[in-house]
Amino acid sequence: MKANSIREKNEAKRILVFSHIDNVRINIKHAIRGTMSFELIEANQQQDAIKTIKSMKIDILFFDWDKYNGNKLQMLNVINESSLNPNWKVVVVSSDFDKADVQSAINGGANDFVLKPFSADTIQNKVRRYMRIAGRN
Repeated sequence: MKANSIREKNEAKRILVFSHIDNVRINIKHAIRGTMSFELIEANQQQDAIKTIKSMKIDILFFDWDKYNGNKLQMLNVINESSLNPNWKVVVVSSDFDKADVQSAINGGANDFVLKPFSADTIQNKVRRYMRIAGRN
């Protein structure tokens, strides 16, 4: 039992960036570089994102739903049900948020949102905040 808790404590922090748009993944990746030590994983397809979520303990998911072709709320439900980490945080990234969209995302399982265009500081603050809440700083 003690060995497991030591292993879990030293387990790598992981951030998954899921976007169909290369530029969004690149911008988020550049924004969080140097924020803290973590493993960054990128997915540009739904099946890749779900496979990663089911196979690795992800701490933060940045989900860009602007160009997502399916039902966005259904996808939020699927990824939340698939997560190996019950304490993970889902941050929706979008340029089209109105109050109804924000509430819909939160009701659908998102913890937070980021409006595009975003600054590096905005992304870094989300990473620091949620890594601290997860107790993985």
